[in-house]
Amino acid sequence: MSRRDFMKKLHMQLAEPWLKIRLEVRSMPTHVKLKIKKSLGMSTDEGQGEGQNEGQPSSSNNTQPLEVPNKKRKICGLCSYKKRRMTKSLCSKCNTAICGEHKVDFCLRCA
Repeated sequence: MSRRDFMKKLHMQLAEPWLKIRLEVRSMPTHVKLKIKKSLGMSTDEGQGEGQNEGQPSSSNNTQPLEVPNKKRKICGLCSYKKRRMTKSLCSKCNTAICGEHKVDFCLRCA
């Protein structure tokens, strides 16, 4: 075994536990998880199931912005950066922060 091969093998053995821990992080972007799975030699089919679970809330018919009291306030995604309006309201489809000016309320008939 050449020195180069030994170093690559050693690197993978040392990094493998850390990479497995990183796969458990829920806020990790999907493309990063796929790269980690590829480097560990895991199948990427398992990752597609996670994407389906995350896609289900966006397909709901709820057009009302979400009010999440436990979350931190965020800057409105539609206002200019100069206004810097803080809000807890989120779009139910794309989870973008929405201030009171950009929030549109619908009645049950219109939704």
